[in-house]
Amino acid sequence: MAPPPAAVCNMPSNLQPILDVHFCDLMADPERYDGQVVRFEAFMLAQSGYEPINDHVYLGQTRCTANLWVNEGFHLTSRTCPAVMQKLDSLLMRYDPAYPSKNAKVRVVGMFSSPKESTGSGHWQSERFTIIAIERATSVDEDN
Repeated sequence: MAPPPAAVCNMPSNLQPILDVHFCDLMADPERYDGQVVRFEAFMLAQSGYEPINDHVYLGQTRCTANLWVNEGFHLTSRTCPAVMQKLDSLLMRYDPAYPSKNAKVRVVGMFSSPKESTGSGHWQSERFTIIAIERATSVDEDN
């Protein structure tokens, strides 16, 4: 049985221009994107015990070594449409032994601030990227 189609959000037209970037490029040269609204595809991974309001998640790509922590409470502040948020929550809250890390493939738009320093653990502070919207959420298998 084929998976259901991915829910997709359309971005509001009143945003400043959105720069499409590759996640690895963003992480490799963060100063270049400082203060910009960017769009990229990444994997969103949830900490254990994910709950929609206390959403401790980070973004990453398999080809990149650094991860980007996401602002807590983006459910409350983002412009993500309900269908995409529902899909994202279902992926990140599921209990499935095949996906112990609870992840989703996302296309995300947000305001990026280049890091002044890292936390030392390979993760950057959450305030460095503020999600404006998750435009698309799918399981990691849907596009493969």
